[in-house]
Amino acid sequence: MMRAPRPSHPLTTHRTRKAQAYRLHIIESALPAHIVGSVLGFVNPVVNKMRHPDEMVLFASLPWCDFREWLAFCSFSSLGLTQHALVWYIAHFERFCDAISWLGLLARCTMNLYCPELPSDFFRVFTIIVGAVAMRYELRKQWKHHLLRLTSAAIIDAHVKRQLDHGFASTHSLLAASGAQIPAFLVHITLCLSIQAWLEKIDGKTFDASWARSHWRRRSPRLSSREE
Repeated sequence: MMRAPRPSHPLTTHRTRKAQAYRLHIIESALPAHIVGSVLGFVNPVVNKMRHPDEMVLFASLPWCDFREWLAFCSFSSLGLTQHALVWYIAHFERFCDAISWLGLLARCTMNLYCPELPSDFFRVFTIIVGAVAMRYELRKQWKHHLLRLTSAAIIDAHVKRQLDHGFASTHSLLAASGAQIPAFLVHITLCLSIQAWLEKIDGKTFDASWARSHWRRRSPRLSSREE
């Protein structure tokens, strides 16, 4: 005989509801910048593809994969979903943020490899700032993804540098070249986490104020009824 589920503890229910509300508050705050970031994620690889229509392959093991095309497709899909399926998109918001961030990293490295005339250091910092502002969600959930992605970025940038500079490649293994990226990695991860923590601190203050107001409004009718 199946037992009826126990009712949730009021404190647990309150915390769950508050956590859900906080998640939506962060998404609502980030969404305008997220849409702008998706526009950049679509326009930049499309323009580069128009200027350099030849296939660009970042990894020899993936000869069919031009990450510019994947970034453009994912960013365009993101824009369409925010306009026509926003409720579904918000339910999967974190996954789209991570997907666009990873594809942005791979597309940037691809363009650096095939277009060495581009200011790679500038674009590297620019994409980190855009990602921290436009592709953010709760930092307590996202910081590990930032750490993994920027670590991968350092290794892939080392790979690109070895591909472009054969003299450097002859004196530096991939491991040594990756080690040389550590100072830049430390700057980039600090920049990324600091920007996102600052933005979330602002969001946290506005959320606490709005949550307190809504919580008081929910309690007011109960207090009034008790007084009567």
